[in-house]
Amino acid sequence: KQKKFSKKVASHLKSGGLWLSIIGNPDSGPRATGPPQHSAKKIISAVEPFFEILLLKSSHFDSDQPVPARAWVCLMRKRAGITG
Repeated sequence: KQKKFSKKVASHLKSGGLWLSIIGNPDSGPRATGPPQHSAKKIISAVEPFFEILLLKSSHFDSDQPVPARAWVCLMRKRAGITG
């Protein structure tokens, strides 16, 4: 599912195009609300065929919650030779 989405994003970018994504991070445990959470391993597996990861950094979502949800900040560059 995530790999299919990554391929679709890549199909809309020129070679070398950049994609910045903010992704739910499960490091702080399950949450009742908030975005879907994905491990770094799952993110890498889904995007690496189409993108070179330039940055994968743990962060958090800006929130008024007492404990904001963790996030991954992921900056990627489309690999040369990848087509739609």
